[in-house]
Amino acid sequence: MSEYFKLTDIDTLIKKEGDMAFVFDASVDDWVRDKNDILVNSFEEQDGEHTAECVPISEDDARDWIARRREGIE
Repeated sequence: MSEYFKLTDIDTLIKKEGDMAFVFDASVDDWVRDKNDILVNSFEEQDGEHTAECVPISEDDARDWIARRREGIE
């Protein structure tokens, strides 16, 4: 089962499947491997604070976010 996260500070959607993470890339309208470890890095702390606002979201919320991207709303 996939887990979904929204990185609010950079308005990015991440999908985690097992030990693999994927970023939704609107330019190709598909999930791409998180080669830059954006999800992992979002949980690392710097000076006692998180470097990104990482919020777990539901699969339905992820679908809605993607649909808005496709329509160019956000």
